[in-house]
Amino acid sequence: MRKAWMLVVLAVALPAIASEPFRVIANVFSVGASDSTVFIIATPKGLVLLDSGRASEYDKIRANIRKLGFDYYDIRIMLLSHAHADHAGNLARIRRETGARLMVADADIALLRKGGSFPAVDVDQQLRAGDRVAIGGLIFDAHITPGDSKGCTTWTTQVRWARTPYDVIFVGCRPDRPDELRALKPQIFLGSHASFFGLERKYARRAENPSPFIDPDGYRKFVDESHRR
Repeated sequence: MRKAWMLVVLAVALPAIASEPFRVIANVFSVGASDSTVFIIATPKGLVLLDSGRASEYDKIRANIRKLGFDYYDIRIMLLSHAHADHAGNLARIRRETGARLMVADADIALLRKGGSFPAVDVDQQLRAGDRVAIGGLIFDAHITPGDSKGCTTWTTQVRWARTPYDVIFVGCRPDRPDELRALKPQIFLGSHASFFGLERKYARRAENPSPFIDPDGYRKFVDESHRR
């Protein structure tokens, strides 16, 4: 009885993550449906999808892309934080339907090809630390930060907003060794889980200027906390 009561309390305590699509900043948009985030980055050569959510969230994610005025079939590249079901659940379907190229850290490829808790998917390009993905004038840098998986990848890029360049980070997971994250100095702090960077709180303030997603201090606090853990 006590265990059941504890489960109810935990379920109630889970945050109501904003699941409506919105512009984060510049050409970066949130299209996720839960704490496991999904982002699209728009370029003149098509869309980049970063993570794909759970398989059960497919309809919501696709609808969110459409709500923003984008064509789902314009997805050209798919990047991944790590090979867990809540991030890789729709990779196979989106790859099949759009013809997008899936680029993943080599240490996670075996998990993706095996599948199990998510549909198995083949990979178009293997990535290692320091590799770069270029499309439409944007460059995405791969930082391998093992934690939730051996191939967990933190992605960085740079966007321009109101003529100002901003360094953006998409943290892949809480890393086993956060030293590499400490060396990075982003202004825009995002991650594979909304709870990493306070999405719900910032979503409520998204109309503010400057954007609440410009949060270098929050990023440093996240890294320090990861180091203590």
